[in-house]
Amino acid sequence: MSRALQSRNGIMLLSVLWVLAILSLLALMLSRLVTVEQSFLNYSMGRMHSSAAARAGTAYALTIAQHPEASKNKDVEQLFKHYPVSDFAYVDIVGGITNEESKINLNALSEAVSWQAFVNMLTQADIPKDQAEAIAAAVIDWKDDDEQGHNKAFIHPDSATVIGAENEYYQSLEIPYKAKNRAFDSIEELLMVKGMTPAIYGKIKKFITVFPKVPVSGFQIDLASASREVLQAYLKAYAQRAPDLVPDAAKAENTVEAYRQVSNKEDPGNPVVQEFESLKGRVNALSQGQYLHIRSQGVDKQRGVKVIIESVWHKDDSIGQMILKAWQKR
Repeated sequence: MSRALQSRNGIMLLSVLWVLAILSLLALMLSRLVTVEQSFLNYSMGRMHSSAAARAGTAYALTIAQHPEASKNKDVEQLFKHYPVSDFAYVDIVGGITNEESKINLNALSEAVSWQAFVNMLTQADIPKDQAEAIAAAVIDWKDDDEQGHNKAFIHPDSATVIGAENEYYQSLEIPYKAKNRAFDSIEELLMVKGMTPAIYGKIKKFITVFPKVPVSGFQIDLASASREVLQAYLKAYAQRAPDLVPDAAKAENTVEAYRQVSNKEDPGNPVVQEFESLKGRVNALSQGQYLHIRSQGVDKQRGVKVIIESVWHKDDSIGQMILKAWQKR
């Protein structure tokens, strides 16, 4: 065989090997692409099932809220945990149906007792008192429509120190922005306020609300369904701001503990319960909340994909309907 023919055959063999290598690489890339697309399709199906379950769970919780008599003798776990909504998914109503008006309302801090309760909540979260007062003053300045920093005389009558923050402060930041000068629309807005940090926010977020945005008579709170932390913050605030209602802070704290111990027992004659019920009547307490928070978590059974929908609903008795006020899906 001539040298030229051998050379030509070698080139052809190399060319075939290169083509095979390229085809193998393309096949591998195609296989991986199909795998990625299959995974994405699988996740999308799971997301669709769990989203539908979360929406169905919200509707289910609303039905229970509107017709509580139907679930009166049922266990909470039976009502809200792993409730089947289809063959593909179930739903958890995380934390049940909670009352937004059992929390401290950021839109009501211009009222002295609520402001003091917010300060107390911060100090209960290990925030120094002066820092807590400054944050609470800045919250009021974020919401009010003037350009005057909050004066410390609101706290200490003889002080002229300004501890809040208006546009002048926010405009001086590296990335400037303006104070809102309107009601809070979400508790996350608190992170925009001077002095608030993610760490502090994480400690108090489950105890605060923005509903109702225009509180009736300054503020209202449902003490009966409030957490121990909110109860303690408010009762101490009354001891500090309205001592005629609660004689001293120590008694307020003891009342919280004692009430929590006996509140689940049918013992209307208990003196602690009687004292607490009397207090509720004197502090503009609500007997039933009108703003309900629902956290519905839909779960795809096969794929384990989860979707959470958080919503707040206003129970408008005048028209007999639940009005959506806030909706967040993640």
